[in-house]
Amino acid sequence: MSEDDAGPAAAQQQRQPNASVPPSATFTIQPPEPFNFSKPQECEKWIRRFERFRLASNLHVSSQANQAPFGIASAPEHFQRRMSMVIEGLPGVVCHMDDMLIWERGVRPDPDKTRAVLQMKEPDTVSEVRSFLGMVNQLGKFIPCFAEKDRPLRDLLSKRNHWGWGEAQQEAFSELKRELSSTPVLALYNPNKELKLSADASSYGLGAVLLQKEEEQWKPVAYASRSLTHTEQRYAQVEKEALGLTWGCEMFKDFLIGHHFHLETDHKPLVSLLNIQELAELPPRIQRFRMRLMRFQ
Repeated sequence: MSEDDAGPAAAQQQRQPNASVPPSATFTIQPPEPFNFSKPQECEKWIRRFERFRLASNLHVSSQANQAPFGIASAPEHFQRRMSMVIEGLPGVVCHMDDMLIWERGVRPDPDKTRAVLQMKEPDTVSEVRSFLGMVNQLGKFIPCFAEKDRPLRDLLSKRNHWGWGEAQQEAFSELKRELSSTPVLALYNPNKELKLSADASSYGLGAVLLQKEEEQWKPVAYASRSLTHTEQRYAQVEKEALGLTWGCEMFKDFLIGHHFHLETDHKPLVSLLNIQELAELPPRIQRFRMRLMRFQ
């Protein structure tokens, strides 16, 4: 129904040839703009026109938008869910919000971002260090143990430390560049394949990697790392290792909850602490870590 014939008179004229409207008849009110009802006043105008037509036609009808009105908060989630159903089973295709991502050989860093980092010169000020770390952080999921490798550079950002570009900072700067020039291709997550989470802890940071078994080989899906707080640095090593496993599971909880997966650590005492011993017999901090891991069992 066009804008000119949306009133009662037009509806009565349409009904003149036949006294009754077929029960299966469908009438459409199409606003002239591509985005429906961009303003509340426009929404009210079109609703009033529909109501006039309904009353004049003496019909028991209901109205429904053919497309989501502009500005509905839940529209992106609904669109992504429907698109995920459409492309389910297609290799190398994923829907991310309102974009379709298509690739051939897995996920890898953007060459333009990598090139910009590799061409950066050695920082001369704290501001330049912060800029370099900001660019590298965008690619951190491709670098294993990233928080440990960039620690000498992060120390320069602390107000308690004086500026000093030494061998440790130069080595960290060069190593991050080397890592970015040879970053591994990340595998596409598949919930039907076998998963393994490997985590580790050092004196200053935590690192975790989510692995997926493909063709009898474990391939990385994503890396994650963070530095330890001053309080966490005073933990015993077994507590740091337990923290690393707990933090790694919570970091990748969207991939792990509801799935059977392997949990890998190089700290053998954790095997008995997190599996065999009674909860009441554990130290309080280990108890809390074990309780946080229970939802993954």
